[in-house]
Amino acid sequence: YSFCTLLTHRLTMKSLLATLLAAGCVAADPLPIPPADELVKIFEPILEEAVKKYNCTFGIALKSRNVSASSVLGYASPLHKTTIDEKWVWGSVTKVVTGSTVLQLVNKGKISLEDKLPDLIDPFFAKTKPFNFSTCEDLWGPDVHKVTVRDLLAMQSGIPDFDTAKGHGTMTDSFRATVYANPHTDFPPYTLFNVPWVHTGSLVMEPGNKTHYSSTNFMLLGLIAAQAYGSDDWDKFDQSILFPDSLKPRFANLSYADHGNPSNYTQVHGYDRTTYNGQPGNGGEFQGVEVYGTDGVFSGWTASNIIGSVSEIADLIWSVYGPEHKILDKEYVDMMIPNSSYYGLATFNLTSRTGPLAKELGYGKAYGHLGATYGYQSIVTYHPALEFSLAIASDIERDTQDQPSMVLCLAYNEIMSRMIGLPMTCKFEAGSYYKSGCNCTELVE
Repeated sequence: YSFCTLLTHRLTMKSLLATLLAAGCVAADPLPIPPADELVKIFEPILEEAVKKYNCTFGIALKSRNVSASSVLGYASPLHKTTIDEKWVWGSVTKVVTGSTVLQLVNKGKISLEDKLPDLIDPFFAKTKPFNFSTCEDLWGPDVHKVTVRDLLAMQSGIPDFDTAKGHGTMTDSFRATVYANPHTDFPPYTLFNVPWVHTGSLVMEPGNKTHYSSTNFMLLGLIAAQAYGSDDWDKFDQSILFPDSLKPRFANLSYADHGNPSNYTQVHGYDRTTYNGQPGNGGEFQGVEVYGTDGVFSGWTASNIIGSVSEIADLIWSVYGPEHKILDKEYVDMMIPNSSYYGLATFNLTSRTGPLAKELGYGKAYGHLGATYGYQSIVTYHPALEFSLAIASDIERDTQDQPSMVLCLAYNEIMSRMIGLPMTCKFEAGSYYKSGCNCTELVE
């Protein structure tokens, strides 16, 4: 017997897989992904369970080198069943696009990760003449001259967040209240820079020391990109510039909402079921605050404005993080990936969302982004050990943002189970906003 063969006689299946991986007995080539029709059969019962549990609408898609599959379930509106090509509102998934665009500029030598924010942005302010400020220092004080492009991408700038939906000990959200009280009002970047909790005259911390999530960072990165590409105003910037000519046809149907509300871009109605500002949240007959006609859903511009189908977004995530490197060179993708921290460059560490068993087996690593805005929540992930991406969208917003993670947990582990030949069962219990409750166990005969 060879060493690897002897191992198979002495270990349980779970222990065997983990040990074979460590011993180098498992082939380095990616395992075959189930065909599209089998993936759809995996997705359908999971979506049925999720729709029943959360009383909402879902979409899911997978993209790999050779396989694409998607499934949707529910109603985009009370009278319209969701279709496979339905456009969804993805919120902060936009940050992957913006971060990748900026890293392309770094790769081209147009800017550096160590360039200081005011050096890049103040010329744009001088050209576009915003109201009530003219420089970054006007907004955030002299320490803003320490803020680099890298700090913005890594959420380490200390620049205050315009989004007041924090939910840590309090469920008051002043900006949400303003958005709902003014449903036909756009909130463009300069307006958000000027709100009193952003235009503070100081940073919230020393730049570069720790992670402080702020969507304001990604509006500033959008302005850096707009300046670099010669746009004469923020809403003249073409966000699709990310895609090389060879990919433009694949992503031609993605939209970026500079103005307006979801009704201008999609048939999917969104519902805010949070408990912010005294809303009743989930339960009873409350279906949520409908945000379909609310312009502020897209507040944040290049932090939160992408719209597309689940298959288009899964393809986007594959194209950014996958092994083909058609959007970014590997060097820059590697920079994006978080290691020990929960946030890298424009990228969340989402390994916890696949659960402890997947991690123990060596297949748990996942990264991508959470997507949340008023009335819509989503998650996108890339799974390097199995080489595929997932995109999951929902038409509701909850305090714990758990519904996309439930679908991810069940779908990813069922696909992994079939790919590695390990029968397992999984359950999901809602965790906190940033933590998953995905738990799987091996089925032992």
